[in-house]
Amino acid sequence: MNVDNNIHETEVEYLQILINSFSLDNSVLDDVVDFAKAPDKATIQAFVTYYQRKPLAQLFLFDALMMTRRDNQVHEKEMPLVNAMATQLEILKGTQQDIFDLFCHIKNRNWQESALYFSSHLLTPDYFKHLLAYHEVEYKALMAETAEIRRNRLIEVIKKKVNLDDLEWEELNYTKGNYKIKYEITTNFIPNLLTHELLLPFLQIKLERHELRISNNDIYIVKNAEELLYANLSDLLLVYDSERNTLSVKAEYISGDNIVVSSELSKDFFDLILHPLHSNNSNESKSYDELNVILGSIFSAEIAQAEDYALKQSYLSGINGARLWAASLKNIQTEEKIFFPYSSNYFLQNEIVLGLDDQLYINTGCVGEVLMSDINYLCDLSPWEVLVSGQFRLMRPIKGSKK
Repeated sequence: MNVDNNIHETEVEYLQILINSFSLDNSVLDDVVDFAKAPDKATIQAFVTYYQRKPLAQLFLFDALMMTRRDNQVHEKEMPLVNAMATQLEILKGTQQDIFDLFCHIKNRNWQESALYFSSHLLTPDYFKHLLAYHEVEYKALMAETAEIRRNRLIEVIKKKVNLDDLEWEELNYTKGNYKIKYEITTNFIPNLLTHELLLPFLQIKLERHELRISNNDIYIVKNAEELLYANLSDLLLVYDSERNTLSVKAEYISGDNIVVSSELSKDFFDLILHPLHSNNSNESKSYDELNVILGSIFSAEIAQAEDYALKQSYLSGINGARLWAASLKNIQTEEKIFFPYSSNYFLQNEIVLGLDDQLYINTGCVGEVLMSDINYLCDLSPWEVLVSGQFRLMRPIKGSKK
């Protein structure tokens, strides 16, 4: 507003809408317009300081985007100013994109696509629900008709925030690979799944709903009337402002630094994907099934498998075929071997794989094969701990091959 040296009447109209939404006196409008004509640097700095890292800053960014379009044209100076405001308010890049996506959906009256942002942790829904009331869209009806759409869109948003471009693939080979190759495998471990872009909004919304309590360096959650240690601020490289009741990334954090996520926090986050599936599926599932559902949703792949060469001829090669005979392993008395997959003709230290006996194994010795009975190679991590460890690779069918 006024960045193009012009205050359009439609911009003033939108200011009036905002003033009404905050239940402020209409006389404030003249003051706001006067401020836009002659902005005061000290006031702007005070505004930024007060709302920096606060969830309400999301709404200010949304309103700024609305203001840039009220006169049906975007001046070349407007968007750089909006981006600078988002940076000064320390809004995460991923959250900025979510706000822009919501803005586009509402601008185009695409309520089904906008529904995700009124119900998920991506943004703070309470700050945006007034938009539905303004456009006379009934919240409960919208939620009821978009349940499946919202689940699919949430997975899409999560995928956009995971760096999939770094994945490189090669043909899947084992030490004794005298068989037709039908699968490919990533050359290295998966990228970090739970980054600040995903975790911070998730934790903040729980904090605002009073589901979390933070004491010193520890984050607690109440489940089944019992308070449990949920996470650790220093492990997550986060800081907590008790006065503002906000979480933010440590100032000294460098992009790419590893954060340590508890299995409980990991499970809660990925239940966002799993819960709707469980609601529609009454069949019991194994823990590794949930792991592969998540990996399939994000990467269209599964955790890499070990191979048992002695039984190779007894099953159909591949992920699905292996499940048909896995139960027969319990009846075999011979010393079977586990073969780890290659990575560019080498083996990866501490790679975790899923055996055909549904047991997780870890390549602690960076070797090609071990006895199934060697306890030094058994992995005692839960699937959720495996997921956040990132110490595994992905496998998928080669395009054009049959499973």
